[in-house]
Amino acid sequence: MAAIELGEMSAASTAHRPPAGRPRPVATRAVRRMPRWPRLGGTLAVLLAGVAAAAPVARPPAEATVPARQGALTISAPDRIFVADPPGEAAAGDRWLAAYRLPDGAPLWRVPMPLSGPLGNSLVLGGTLVLTVDWSSVARRETVGLDAATGLVRWRRTATLEGVTAAGDVLLWAAPGQTTVTDNPPGTLLAVAAADAAQRWSLPLPAGTLRSYRYERGPTGDPGEVAAAADRSGPVRATALVVSRPGGRVEIRDLAAAAVLRAADLPGRGPVGASLPARVAGDLLLVDDGSRTVTAYGLDRLDHRWQLTRDPGREYGPIPCGAGLCLYRRHGGVRAADPATGRTVWTDGRWENLTRVGDRLLASRSGAVGAAPLTVLDPATGEVRGELGAWQVVRVVAGAGRLTGVRVAPDGTAWVAELDPAAARVRVLQPLRDVVGDCAAEPGVLICRRLDGSVGVWRI
Repeated sequence: MAAIELGEMSAASTAHRPPAGRPRPVATRAVRRMPRWPRLGGTLAVLLAGVAAAAPVARPPAEATVPARQGALTISAPDRIFVADPPGEAAAGDRWLAAYRLPDGAPLWRVPMPLSGPLGNSLVLGGTLVLTVDWSSVARRETVGLDAATGLVRWRRTATLEGVTAAGDVLLWAAPGQTTVTDNPPGTLLAVAAADAAQRWSLPLPAGTLRSYRYERGPTGDPGEVAAAADRSGPVRATALVVSRPGGRVEIRDLAAAAVLRAADLPGRGPVGASLPARVAGDLLLVDDGSRTVTAYGLDRLDHRWQLTRDPGREYGPIPCGAGLCLYRRHGGVRAADPATGRTVWTDGRWENLTRVGDRLLASRSGAVGAAPLTVLDPATGEVRGELGAWQVVRVVAGAGRLTGVRVAPDGTAWVAELDPAAARVRVLQPLRDVVGDCAAEPGVLICRRLDGSVGVWRI
């Protein structure tokens, strides 16, 4: 069904006016495609002042309702949505997992929930629905693979879901006993086939070992910034594994056979025998000495690149923010660093979330109650290039440099809009009724939680 458009509104007419002394919105040039979202989530959803009053009344789009209990988990794919009953509310033996077709919401199948306890980060991979427990909440760690077409269990492993490789294999972490999120117990990292859990390889790791991953490059070419989370084209896939062993030994391994590609004993000032906290940021490996110094090494050769100093009591990072690096201040504000040199490029006390949108950064303002309006920045200087107003970003329009946004009013009306950072423009598409939030999107479809706990599906 064609989208119901309510007209166009410039950013200047729809966004909150900037505080006195701050730059006013200005138009920007065209942008490239949007990368993977790292930090935008639900924290960006607040009201956009004046949109409802300015927009004419329009006929709501075609919609369907998928039944769901309050607190149910939903997992979506381009052609279907899965609804998992929450634990604790259903009687014993009366907790179900169901699948419904998109976009009409027709029921496909319903089976007893194959796992007990709350679910963790589950995903759809090809024709397999992979469910995993929230391992921080239960003692028994389990992951199952189900046939997405029938709901039948294909395989079950005593392990938790770690990720997905570029080849489409499932990464599982098997460790004995119950641990907390901060523990690093001994265990085994496994790669298994998604369809039947046939084992590709296994890698035993001692206690204290730290793991991180290098991810596919996104549509803009920025490492690790894949649009899968927003486009729902599939899970973000890892291309290499970084293993930091106790004593300072760091290994870069492939994910086809877990073979060591590069290894080095990197210096660090942490406790004797401890692992170096090492994380991937684009083409760099950032090693934190646990104090004030962060050292960057090239992933290709583990050669020393640069060091920067930070205040660990006030800053965390650096972490990727588009093609650059950002250090965030704990009480608001950001410092942008050049990934080639580690030098500070600019600082600004207003922002707390930044993500790359083509050749611009999208920022939210710190110090706001709840969430904050979205602001377009020049990544080279940090200067404001436009204001988009306040929206929850639910989808990236791949190849178009635009976003789909939703904002929910107190009366349950949800406004859907196309956001164009290049022109600092908001185009309102249609209003939805009886929405509480928790929205996601598939191609041509918007999915939101209704006030009664059910799931609404709208064609956009």
